[in-house]
Amino acid sequence: MRRDEEGFSDDPQGVLDLLQYAAAVGCPVLVGYDDPDTGYQEEVLEVVNVTRDVAHVRSESSRSLQAITLSRVEWAQLIDEQALSVRP
Repeated sequence: MRRDEEGFSDDPQGVLDLLQYAAAVGCPVLVGYDDPDTGYQEEVLEVVNVTRDVAHVRSESSRSLQAITLSRVEWAQLIDEQALSVRP
């Protein structure tokens, strides 16, 4: 997995790796992404699963399951201190 010391990535492969890691360990992430309906969003998400093209996530605010196309994700950052110290 490619990610920096702070658990942040803004390159496509790094974002994919980080979201897959978050799904595997149950770590919430802060994500900046372009929503086709509402425009740019920054949101804390629980990553349920990730494919090569789509992340299935739950918003901490609504708890509803949604799909985000990974090409719309501009950056992602782990927000759990324990997850930052774990190295896969």
